Amino acid sequence: MLWPAATDQSGSRPVSTSASPAPKIGIRAFGAVDFETVAAPLSFKAVFGKSSFTGFGAGVDVLNVWHHAFLRVSLGRMSASGTRVVVFNGQTVSVGVPITMTMTPIEVGGGWRFGTRKSPQPATPYVGGGLLALKYSEVSTGAISGEDTSATYKGMFLIGGVDLLLMKQLSVGVEADYRSAPNAAGAGGVSKALGESNLGGMTLRILFGIRK
Repeated sequence: MLWPAATDQSGSRPVSTSASPAPKIGIRAFGAVDFETVAAPLSFKAVFGKSSFTGFGAGVDVLNVWHHAFLRVSLGRMSASGTRVVVFNGQTVSVGVPITMTMTPIEVGGGWRFGTRKSPQPATPYVGGGLLALKYSEVSTGAISGEDTSATYKGMFLIGGVDLLLMKQLSVGVEADYRSAPNAAGAGGVSKALGESNLGGMTLRILFGIRK
């Protein structure tokens, strides 16, 4: 041996110089409560009387796929009831026909969790984004042909949040989610008359997760 092993000051044992091990791949399954404000407030207020809605969702994060990077797949659902309206001389007028709207956003993407190699960590901030598929439908009782709507629109999403570890496997989180689905609305009806074309919005989300 050309060089002796490094020892501590007492000379009794070797000094470890190896780096901390990389975090292991894990899974966080979560349920969510969403509070969304839509990007087309005039159209939604005219039909449903409001532009903010509550929804629910669920998803899975695959953690530490490369260092602190993660992958995500999530599904949400939001619905509301209102009445169909027409726009006359710039004013919206209800025609008294009940309508039920349902939005189902599907998000596929990933991001980065900021933290140390120490595990578990009590609070972990993160950011991410990816692709959005937004299914939108409108259904009315006694609707004539062409009045009901069902379509899926493409877009993108951006997220940022904090994951708080409650116990070894249980966590709660707060997350902001910005969605953009341009050219989804505005092709006809009220949204066209009011000049609104984005079916996305800003969502504040509370997550309840289980890690493995």
